Amino acid sequence: MALGLLQAAGEIRRVPVNGRLDQQRYKYAAWKCKPSGSFTDLARAYFGWIGPAAVGEFQAFAGLGVKAAKAAVEPWDWWKSVRVCFCCRKIGKSF
Repeated sequence: MALGLLQAAGEIRRVPVNGRLDQQRYKYAAWKCKPSGSFTDLARAYFGWIGPAAVGEFQAFAGLGVKAAKAAVEPWDWWKSVRVCFCCRKIGKSF
């Protein structure tokens, strides 16, 4: 039970004993690559990658609800009626 809790928390991961995924024999290893960041970081990366986009487009990409998507871009209050481009800091009117 403790291994399941650690795995669910992202502290450890299951690794196949002989490298084959079709067997039920596993060993456990520490998970060195822990996910970090917030939805705000995801929004910055998204707009930096995609360029000008509406918050609704970010919402669909991230799989977030309306409130969560708006909260992710809330540090930048000028997102409400514009298309945002974080990479070049340009703001254009929405279509």
